[in-house]
Amino acid sequence: ESFLQAEYRICSYFLVIFGTLVLILVTWGTDDWDWTQGGLTLVAFLLGGITSIVSGYIGMRVAVYSNVRTTVSAQQDGWTDCFNVAFRAGGVMGYALTGLGLGVLYIALNLFNLQFPYDEENKEAENTHKLVEAIAGYGLGGSSIAMFGRVGGGIYTKAAD
Repeated sequence: ESFLQAEYRICSYFLVIFGTLVLILVTWGTDDWDWTQGGLTLVAFLLGGITSIVSGYIGMRVAVYSNVRTTVSAQQDGWTDCFNVAFRAGGVMGYALTGLGLGVLYIALNLFNLQFPYDEENKEAENTHKLVEAIAGYGLGGSSIAMFGRVGGGIYTKAAD
């Protein structure tokens, strides 16, 4: 618990610092300093990072509880019980985390679509292009925090050895 708190505190610092950089660079990269585009990319980046933090926390909690249950079931005769417990725990974790990520992404896309609506009459893709560019921050935020989780988890397990 204390490891996760320390790791996610550092991750939140990263989100603030790198998010500010994303805001400035995306806003500057447009022709006329489009603060709406930069702001929505920042929001998507933060949403991706927060979703990754929540997913990592849920995953670690499920993993800890399922490891205990797997160990207890492994003390019985045969290996099928402990395999089933471990397999089901992995399935629960995978579906929960995937569902959380896709749910937040779906909500973000629908909210961003209010700012960049699709033009049915002219079939212009300019707003769609801006929408996709803004939502790309979601993947950047999520993958950045996932990278921190992977590296931090590796360091933590090496230190425990």
